[in-house]
Amino acid sequence: MLSKTINKIRFLAVAFLTCTLLSATWVPFEQGAVEGAPQTELLSADAFSVHIRVQVTGTSLEEIDTKDMINTPNESYVRFTLLDGYHTGEIGEPQLPTIKQTIGVPFGASINVEVVRSEYRDISLQTLGIEKKIMPALASVLKIAGERPIFVINEKTYSKDAFHPETITNVVSDDVMRGHRLAVIEVLPMQYHPVAQVVRCYTNIEIRVSFIGGDMTRTRDMVKTNYSQLFEDFIRHRVLNYSFYETVTRDVVPLPVHYLIITHNNFQNEVNNLAYWLKKKGFKVKVANQDSISSWTTTGIDDYIEAQTPQPTYLLLVGDVNGGYMPAPIGSASYHVTDLYYAETDGSGYLPDIFYGRLSVETASDITTIVNKILKYEKAELPTPSTWFKKDAFLAGNDNWQITEGTHNYCTSNFMDPNGYTTYKLYEQTYGATTADVFSNVNEGRILTTMSGHGSNDGWYDGPPFQVTHVNQLTNGDYLTIATGHCCDANNFGWANMCGGESWIRKENGGAVAYYGACPSTYWDEDDWLQREWYEAIYEDSIYEHARFTLDGMYDGIELSGSGSKQYYYEGYHVLGDPSLDLWTEVPINMVVVHDGVVVPGSADYTVTVTDGGTPLENALVCLWIPNQATEMHFSEYTDVSGSATITIAPTTPGDTMYVTVTKHNFIPYQGHAIVIAPSGPYITAGSYTTDDGNNGQPNPGETIDFGVWAKNIGVTTAYSVYGLLSESDPYVTLGIDSSWYGNIVPDDSAFSTPYYTFTIADSCPNGHNINFTADFCDNNDSVWTSNIGIMVYAPVLVHQECALVGGNGNGLLEPGETLDLLITLENQGSATAADVAASIATVDAYLTILTDTSSYGDIPADSA
Repeated sequence: MLSKTINKIRFLAVAFLTCTLLSATWVPFEQGAVEGAPQTELLSADAFSVHIRVQVTGTSLEEIDTKDMINTPNESYVRFTLLDGYHTGEIGEPQLPTIKQTIGVPFGASINVEVVRSEYRDISLQTLGIEKKIMPALASVLKIAGERPIFVINEKTYSKDAFHPETITNVVSDDVMRGHRLAVIEVLPMQYHPVAQVVRCYTNIEIRVSFIGGDMTRTRDMVKTNYSQLFEDFIRHRVLNYSFYETVTRDVVPLPVHYLIITHNNFQNEVNNLAYWLKKKGFKVKVANQDSISSWTTTGIDDYIEAQTPQPTYLLLVGDVNGGYMPAPIGSASYHVTDLYYAETDGSGYLPDIFYGRLSVETASDITTIVNKILKYEKAELPTPSTWFKKDAFLAGNDNWQITEGTHNYCTSNFMDPNGYTTYKLYEQTYGATTADVFSNVNEGRILTTMSGHGSNDGWYDGPPFQVTHVNQLTNGDYLTIATGHCCDANNFGWANMCGGESWIRKENGGAVAYYGACPSTYWDEDDWLQREWYEAIYEDSIYEHARFTLDGMYDGIELSGSGSKQYYYEGYHVLGDPSLDLWTEVPINMVVVHDGVVVPGSADYTVTVTDGGTPLENALVCLWIPNQATEMHFSEYTDVSGSATITIAPTTPGDTMYVTVTKHNFIPYQGHAIVIAPSGPYITAGSYTTDDGNNGQPNPGETIDFGVWAKNIGVTTAYSVYGLLSESDPYVTLGIDSSWYGNIVPDDSAFSTPYYTFTIADSCPNGHNINFTADFCDNNDSVWTSNIGIMVYAPVLVHQECALVGGNGNGLLEPGETLDLLITLENQGSATAADVAASIATVDAYLTILTDTSSYGDIPADSA
């Protein structure tokens, strides 16, 4: 079993902080070794040990200038870097590349790490043409104007006639997260002999991690007692020996997801509206106010959270620290307010056990504003045109712009460009961006707005400046962004006034649906690592909930790094908003959901089928809820590979409404219902249906559809002479045949429409449009039963992806006197093939002549270019 070393820390060489004089050079550990990332292989794992093999082919070498540092020796040094690797962080000691892996450890066990086999090669730096020493690790530099690295070197180490460090593997952290004891094992594939100027390069290292004296009963109980599927996914993603835990969690029911909201009494009514939606979509929600908690203090609130059984997966705190609406502890590392320790429930350290967020509000208007924004965002009640869902903005200031722009450029090229986003780079240094550019971008609509630079309590100090007064002037309405500030202080909700982060979520008719940023000062390197990792969590690891992808970034970017500020960063960064908020990464579209429109009292299986047109949708969350029932009925289940979820229900009272809600990432939530009826006589409801367009089976604009609908009798007697009438009020649809015959239908049986209903879809019907039909079924007793049927329309959506100039002098620029070919790439972002595509081009520029103004593209399938 191969496991790629986690994760992706690329150290940037920066002109002001650490200046790279030479571009990185590949140094193979063996002749002809191909450049690549280290590989970690799990050889074996059980309750007593983990056996690991690490293989390394080489490293990159770069030269570092120290002239701008405090206490500079005015010398250059060198640094070795692994692709997808880390560095040691002990200040003053040689900074060497490391590989880190997280393993699960039994509770009560001591950990012994030993190298059982290794292969290495000693390489003289002189043979590489290097006379310089390896760079020592330095303390991180605060994001404060004028701050510089302080050069520190341990002369005792650098004068030692031996390889450093003495051991090449050790345990660097040991903590508990959500019932799992997690240890981080560090492997150093290089040792440095500073006197001989030799590096020992390990190509193959086998390591055995032994667990001595573990309590396996406690280990299993801790995992089961604290089980949360969403946290388990987080742990499974990074624990090398997770296969051991799969035997423990195999029989644990993954649902429901428990969500705890703690609110000041003043905000109870609006919080109830949010809780209602969260419950409707499938969470088990508990709302606690001041009256529920014995002491409205940090200790009282913390005790209440720790007493919850089962432990919640999500925690939302409602109220500002100021005014005593929602107190917050003070971090022992950051010395600022932090909600971390409300979410760290076992007292083992600083790794949280709950995904958490805060709605930092002071007034009724504040809480109404942010709750309304969350509900609109989650329900996709957002403005069109929908192209803004695929637009994002990166902001960077002048100071140390090579770091901030480098981070943004990395995220753009690795995550945004490959996923079809249009990225707007608001860089003060490179592009001369201004505050006016921030206004125009946010007001036009950006799904993500991410800033890196300097900050202050009232917002973004540069990159370009955008503070509370600016946020309050935004007019973006429902073009709701998720804003992030990788900067000092801008999310300091403990400040006496409204801080920058709070202004984004409190802004009425605009602003952001959520904000992520730090209460205290931050560091250049750590902010770089953190941002890269939470973007990777979204676009490579498919983690979309706000508190989940930011925690993923914090673990991989900070916890596994060589930073000396790990606890500080965990304490400092916060989500202001709903921690479960699902980021839209595509334009949301409708799903097609089929279920019975009525149910009868008593225990029975109820099936909901979810498709994307004709394609089953797996892992859609289905919730069935009767809130008025004396013993509340609330069940949730994920759809299987066939797109179906079958849930045993137990309605009791005729006349009650059972809400049927289906949610899935990048799909507009489905909100339907079924009525509880008394079991007497016949009852006809629409079942499954077929759409025949004589082509690809998908309803497309311009097509006439033969629409076949099954009618099912869920009553207790036969329905005689049943016929159906189809109606709609859709501007894109024209009905042809609107009635059909079904005949007699006995109980628990179905009949198919004869003839087919027919309808024609307008040529202008947009992609993803949902046609809502009403089917009225009648019998010979003039009974009428009504069902609703939804059908999605599939259409191509052609957009310009990129263009390139070919020919001329080959520099890719259009210069006077040149004749070039313009290559234009079109992308089909819709859900249906664009057939026989042809395009024409025109210009009004007097200095440009188009020689060939048409081109043919043929067929462009959905989601392709």
